[in-house]
Amino acid sequence: MKKLFACLLIIGTTGLASAQVSNFTGLSGAVNLSTVSSRTEIPKEFQLADDNWGGSVQAAYGLELSSSSVIGFGLNYSLGNSKSGIAYDKKVATDTLKIKNQYSFYLEPGSLLSDNTLLYGKISVEKGKFAVTSTPASNSFSKSISGTGYGAGLRHMLDKSKFVQVEFMKVGYKTITPPKDLTTKLESSTTLGTIGIGMKF
Repeated sequence: MKKLFACLLIIGTTGLASAQVSNFTGLSGAVNLSTVSSRTEIPKEFQLADDNWGGSVQAAYGLELSSSSVIGFGLNYSLGNSKSGIAYDKKVATDTLKIKNQYSFYLEPGSLLSDNTLLYGKISVEKGKFAVTSTPASNSFSKSISGTGYGAGLRHMLDKSKFVQVEFMKVGYKTITPPKDLTTKLESSTTLGTIGIGMKF
């Protein structure tokens, strides 16, 4: 009888753990609002920085690693631009810098803090277009840019299908050069604080 009870206890505990981790597996989607701090600099010459708001949408799929851990794969697409600011020459605006058409592929390992709360880390491959609008217009250009990001977040299930999440990310982009000035090196980075709401399907 004791052995039977022990077996039932193990089966019941395993079933409970599986139910907990299943809150964060499978297909999901979310919409997010971020505060974005964007910076672009030419090392040892000048730096532009600006803060703005941006939205994004994400789609992800989570896989169970163990009774208390998952790993997620996903795609995030930004609905806005990361603006680094405006450069001035003799108080006249000459260049507006921003990163647009941003998207990322990410990997998201996570561990349960409770039945309905997941703590996760995040690494990403970032893509976009670095755009400069200049005066004169002949100096304007747009160029593909890529980089990597890392961060962490919390996701909490509100019920069986809806969740909220908060996240912090730091993204660094590879150095690029303007097409008309190959000696100039532009370095860009963004820092994002994000809150989102989503649904598990």
